[in-house]
Amino acid sequence: AFQGIMKVFRTSDKCNARLHWGKAGWIEHGQCFDGATEYADSWCDFGCAAYELDPTRKFEAEVDFWKFRASKGGVNYDLSNWSGWSACCSKDGFRSSECQCKPRT
Repeated sequence: AFQGIMKVFRTSDKCNARLHWGKAGWIEHGQCFDGATEYADSWCDFGCAAYELDPTRKFEAEVDFWKFRASKGGVNYDLSNWSGWSACCSKDGFRSSECQCKPRT
């Protein structure tokens, strides 16, 4: 029953529901989860904070849908390392005026 309800929430134009970030870890839902699309206003801010708080990636997930990607001037960056963080992040968060948060694909 739960999976049926989730399907209605995720596919119905009336609901336009999105998964809570933590639910993206569920394999049956996470495969189509794209944080940059579903949380466009804050996904890369979260990625910047994640790197700042865990620069050694101790708590990094192994799954693809917890990746934070951005581009600046046609160059793609992974916000989970120093070069990506320094190009598109600051202590104040994601530099949306300079960089674009990229979808998972």
